[in-house]
Amino acid sequence: MDDLANLYGTDKNYKHDYTKYYDMLFSKIRHKKIILLEIGIGGYEKSNLGGASLRMWKKYFKRGLINGIDIYDKKKIEEKRIRTFRVNQTDQANLEIVITKIGSPDIIIDDGSHHNGDVIKTFMILFPHLTSNGFYIIEDVHTSYRDSYGGDSKTLENKKTTMNFFKKIADNSNLEFFKKELLDKSIIKTSIDFIWFTKGMIIIKK
Repeated sequence: MDDLANLYGTDKNYKHDYTKYYDMLFSKIRHKKIILLEIGIGGYEKSNLGGASLRMWKKYFKRGLINGIDIYDKKKIEEKRIRTFRVNQTDQANLEIVITKIGSPDIIIDDGSHHNGDVIKTFMILFPHLTSNGFYIIEDVHTSYRDSYGGDSKTLENKKTTMNFFKKIADNSNLEFFKKELLDKSIIKTSIDFIWFTKGMIIIKK
């Protein structure tokens, strides 16, 4: 997969070292007709730029239906099996419209704003729509430690960071063995198979 990332110019390659995890997760389903939704297309406001990772996913998943959302119009980069939607990643109403158009995704990848609040809100909106056995992946979670992204560079105890939100979910998944009054019912905990924390990325399997 690293070769595909290099071919299409996405930084999911050795620059971030994400492709080794993706290939490990997806190699057994790459020939299935999956639905993939990626948040963040790239190229910023330039309508003809971006889409490197969407093209990589199209090549990797031979029968996959590849979808991307972005705050900018990216219709110019559409091609067979690649669709784009202009949507803010925290806009619940329009995100749910996208889901009705594309169907329930088997894979959701958040490579959007990387702002901690946006990441958490997007997860709360989209995770319920993920298929059973599907994967929800959040990239570039190092922003949990950057103040400019709503993270915290001074303490590891800030509950509003992406990392701490998902650490809480990891705890929640096993609190049945602890004191039930400590259970945070506001957090999605059911139907989570596992959570992996890797360098720069969080992987959740439903």
